[in-house]
Amino acid sequence: MIYQFQGVEKRIFRIYGKDMAQVSGKFFRTADYFKDELPVVVLHNVSRPETFFPPESLNRRQFWKILYVASGTGVLKINRREYPFGPGFVCLNHPDDLTNLALDGPIELYNLLFLLRPIEGDLAKLYSGNRFFSIFRPEFRPEESISHNLLHLIDSNRKLYLGIRRIHHECTHVDANSVEMLRYLLLELLVEFSRQSSLVFSRRRRQDAVGYLEKFLREHYAERFDSERAAREVGMSKNYLFDFYRRATGRTIGNTLLAIRIEEVKKLIAGGMKIETACYRCGFSDLSNFYRVFRRETGLPPGAFRPGEPEPDDSNPSPDR
Repeated sequence: MIYQFQGVEKRIFRIYGKDMAQVSGKFFRTADYFKDELPVVVLHNVSRPETFFPPESLNRRQFWKILYVASGTGVLKINRREYPFGPGFVCLNHPDDLTNLALDGPIELYNLLFLLRPIEGDLAKLYSGNRFFSIFRPEFRPEESISHNLLHLIDSNRKLYLGIRRIHHECTHVDANSVEMLRYLLLELLVEFSRQSSLVFSRRRRQDAVGYLEKFLREHYAERFDSERAAREVGMSKNYLFDFYRRATGRTIGNTLLAIRIEEVKKLIAGGMKIETACYRCGFSDLSNFYRVFRRETGLPPGAFRPGEPEPDDSNPSPDR
């Protein structure tokens, strides 16, 4: 599963469309780093802010990467989101991640680059045991996952650092069976990463589950609500998710989703969009029911939010609105 340049470009264009100018940056190719049979490359360096790419650029790659910060602080930019980091921060990057670093000063980094092909068979055995490994599934899309940052960006302990150092030593002191040794060391590192991630994720999930669920609703309000996907992203069972949210907020998920859709409809109508178009654009499937629900929730007809004079009555919508 070595990602080719054309495939990555097509997916990035589908995600960002006309905003492609915002993701300009360097594209790192497999052939520039993997010069022999070794499936892993470790780059260890100390960098200064002025040696990095412009802050607005986002960089891409054909391979997988684990970034480990040995010293220094800054902000990781990944898929249009920003995450402050310090010593001990570790991140697993999917080939489709768009990334850059903004540094506060000099920083010591380990960049562990690896190819998936030598360990695909072993990873397949781990898919069902830990959600951490869902990143390696062919259907995984970093830009669509709200748990990517919870699972794969963490403050780690010394075990991960020592694991990366062992792989670095093996890469720089190639010996008999180094390819097999690197494969086992890489798997060991990923399993340890998953264990630490699981502890961090459980703690963050309890603290931030409501926020992440509402973020999911805001990002997908125009779609039919997929309760199984929402539960999977937050890391709870579907039945527990509904009960947890109601106890934590005093609202149902349906109430919150409806409120988000109503607010988005208001914005679109105020911007001049036809009421019917705004209705369907925001996830409502029935126009007549939309009018009833909208008036019930706001006390006003949708036309009251048009720019200029509000419509006196929308109880009998015409099909051209």
